[in-house]
Amino acid sequence: MKIPVNIASEIIKALNGRSTAIFCGAGISFNSGLPVANSLLNEIFKILEIDEIETSLIANSHLPFEAIMETILNESSLDEIQDIFLQGQPNSNHILIAKLAKAGNVNVICTTNFDMMLEQAFQKEGLVNGRDFKVYLSDDDFKNIDWNDPQIKLIKIHGSAASKKEMAITMQYVAGANFTRSREQIIKNLFSKPYFENVLMLGYSCSDFFDITPCIERLDTDLNNVLFIQHGNEYAIEPLSEKLNDNPFKRFTQGSRILANTDILIKSIWNKMFDGYQFIFYKQVDWNNNIREWYARALNESGSGVKHHIISRLLYNIGEFELTKKHHEKSIVIAMKENNLKAYASEMGNLAMAHNALGEYEQAIFCLEESITLCERIEHLQGLSSQCQVYGNVLHHTGKNEEAIQYHKKAIEYASRESDEENLCCALGNISNVYIALGKPDEAIDSLSKGLNLSKKLGMKQVESSQLGILAKALIYKKDYEGALEKTQESLEIKRMIGDKRGECDVMFNLINIYSFSGRAEEASKVFDECLKLAESIKYKRVEQMLYLQKILN
Repeated sequence: MKIPVNIASEIIKALNGRSTAIFCGAGISFNSGLPVANSLLNEIFKILEIDEIETSLIANSHLPFEAIMETILNESSLDEIQDIFLQGQPNSNHILIAKLAKAGNVNVICTTNFDMMLEQAFQKEGLVNGRDFKVYLSDDDFKNIDWNDPQIKLIKIHGSAASKKEMAITMQYVAGANFTRSREQIIKNLFSKPYFENVLMLGYSCSDFFDITPCIERLDTDLNNVLFIQHGNEYAIEPLSEKLNDNPFKRFTQGSRILANTDILIKSIWNKMFDGYQFIFYKQVDWNNNIREWYARALNESGSGVKHHIISRLLYNIGEFELTKKHHEKSIVIAMKENNLKAYASEMGNLAMAHNALGEYEQAIFCLEESITLCERIEHLQGLSSQCQVYGNVLHHTGKNEEAIQYHKKAIEYASRESDEENLCCALGNISNVYIALGKPDEAIDSLSKGLNLSKKLGMKQVESSQLGILAKALIYKKDYEGALEKTQESLEIKRMIGDKRGECDVMFNLINIYSFSGRAEEASKVFDECLKLAESIKYKRVEQMLYLQKILN
């Protein structure tokens, strides 16, 4: 099957103009036997024995690959999984890109891939690292890119398997939707003038919802011509701005979405620009064995309950609290059988968090009293910090705010003694909620400023969203309705981004009140209808009841 002449010729014309950058994703490495993100996650979910319903919930939550991996990283080292990206050999896609770089058609290639294929392809073409090309893979590197230098630049915007530290940092950044200024500048320089006229995109799915997608969407001036290759068996060219799904390019008046079989398209470009085309394809490398080795080590280090703990954290992060409880209960049974006191105390506290999130306060108190007693007995400070703040939350929800403050202060003290930033971050948000209930908004705002800095740094999206909501309450107390509205909308955006439907309902309910307080009845009514429709669709009775009551009272 031949590529229609106009498809290959448009790409070749851009490449021959020598003002084109290449942006590529995981698809270019598929023929090297490496897994794309979905394949890798499916294998991890399979070995963790996550059922189809839970797998679907996580997959459809819009949590990006890096954010899911960062959650797993918090529970277990990812060394064996990261080593997957050191395997494989460059295929035809990598070799063509290397030939284009060597011939001077392109001198900037930016990739989201961790693997080493492009570096190997450059070397196969006789290009020497440090002399002919330079690899940029960290924030410090990105700050020092000289875009006017003709030397070939390979920009690994999500880090590289060559540096596990940078991969871990990237996962934290992406999970936190915290795209550093230097990385954002890369996207700006690639997709808007003055450095390039065109961007050729290969093997990219536009699924980086937390970092690259919003960065592209913010661009609005001097936009480049984007040639977006989408793999398939149809052949067509259509305006890129008209692409309906996962399209960050709606503002780009120049640009084409090119539907084509990528293997045949690469062959066509290669044959028109260079001699000696080769279709280079490798069978799947045995990366499944890396997953098995990772899981065996996790079991050895943390016990057989680790799989339920990892699953519960993923489900908690997307607001599936009923399913979260199920897995914590299974972890508790396993900890009891293995006489693992630390794991038992931890899981009892985590189960209390899920009960608390669902308003099941008596069950939460029962779990917490047992967990705190055991943590004190084994001198587990991290556990004490976690359980004290959950207890503080329960006391707050049951109207015992003075007692709640004392427990949250204990949580902050224990977390500070352990240099435990995650628990400190949560405790700062939780104590702020109680300060507001006690009529102390300034104390709340002070704690929240510290808490938000930490939640963004650590990529704790649920916590960040909650803290923004609490900050909105403090601002309402001070009658700063515009400020409260801004923070509530930021919170809502995060809830939608991570697919937390219950959380989305809660924030929308708060948004209705802010619009009502500030005299914006029409907007309040619109959000009311949206919130009720969502609450009914997910059978979220608590919010449904609050909305019906509010309607009666009004």
